[in-house]
Amino acid sequence: MGVNDIANIVVRLGAVLGAFVALVAAIAQIRGWSDDPQMLRIASFAGFIVYLVSTILFAIKAPVSQPWRWASLIILYVSTVLFFLWVGTWIGTSPTPTPTPIVTPTNTLTATPSPTSSPTATPTHTPSPTPILGTNVKDGDRVAHTITLIAEYTGDLKSDLWVFVKSPNGLYYPQSPDACQGAGTPKVNGKWEIRIGLGNPDVADERFDIVLTVANSPLDSQFVSFSLITWCRENQYPGFEQLPNEVTEMHRIKGIVRTAEKWGNAPDVSNAQLMGGVNFTNIANDDVVTATRTIMGEYTPSATDDIWVLVYPTHGRWVPQSDSPCGESRTQKVDGRWQVPVQFGGGEIFDIVVVLANREASEFFETRLDLWCRTGHYPGLLTIELPQGIEEKGRIRVQRFDQ
Repeated sequence: MGVNDIANIVVRLGAVLGAFVALVAAIAQIRGWSDDPQMLRIASFAGFIVYLVSTILFAIKAPVSQPWRWASLIILYVSTVLFFLWVGTWIGTSPTPTPTPIVTPTNTLTATPSPTSSPTATPTHTPSPTPILGTNVKDGDRVAHTITLIAEYTGDLKSDLWVFVKSPNGLYYPQSPDACQGAGTPKVNGKWEIRIGLGNPDVADERFDIVLTVANSPLDSQFVSFSLITWCRENQYPGFEQLPNEVTEMHRIKGIVRTAEKWGNAPDVSNAQLMGGVNFTNIANDDVVTATRTIMGEYTPSATDDIWVLVYPTHGRWVPQSDSPCGESRTQKVDGRWQVPVQFGGGEIFDIVVVLANREASEFFETRLDLWCRTGHYPGLLTIELPQGIEEKGRIRVQRFDQ
């Protein structure tokens, strides 16, 4: 064997070993792709196939002697054993690609008209039960179809409030001042207030529970809100088969009995004790009124505070009346007599309450009327939004009738 033959053998052997080393290095590099094992396996198989085909072609076609052909095949055999030993470590496992963040909607509503229960939620925070100091409705009370519920609580309650009515059919219905907007229960200074409807207006003597709850988190509150919006859009209010998991029960008023009356009485507004008496003289309970009427009355000499007339329509908000809402003239008081023009807006039943108001409360009413006048919008006040320093001196209920 000459020098040239030895040189050719060394070159060919170097080519084979170089190819194998390059393949091993490539596989090692591919294994570094630990962030995507699935791609690693695909690339490894592709590299092995290339190496297998190249070695077989070398052993068959290359102009080399028989020993070198066998040597390449032996190397191929050893490489194949090692490769499939590695492949064997995959068996019984599944590739775990890098997880892709998925935005999971919280309590997504479907278009079904009758959701029977809410999905199981994992609240980020479950509020501790807040003691309810009292409500204006008690267990077993007999009430009208539509009433105003007022509750007082202790502590700093930051969670959203939701009131549910459990009807005789066992379903729970969330109450809202504006269901089409998904509005929750308003709260002001440790009190919450909401208008509640109990069953069919034409059916009496049914029993209901009123359940006061708080949402476990802002997202959980949205579940109830979006439910109401969907039901309003579809004009169907199917209720829930059970109290949703998204809320925590705080207080339950049991066994409320419906009367045949449609509208409950307006809440008490007194929060102070002021000297003097005030009454009505030209209007009485159950009178029929038109859109505008001047109401008159008398007051005693000791009634030195301002007189205000508050009207409570069926939407459940108090509207203070004034001789000139956009001016400074309010209820006129002269020599023991008072009078003020009253506007009866939309609705069929109106509660009228006359109150005495101290200076701070009277300024509050004046400021609010001035704001409403400038905006051209008179939304009224919830009972819990009324100022401190007023005392109710008389009330009547009238009906509006337009000829």
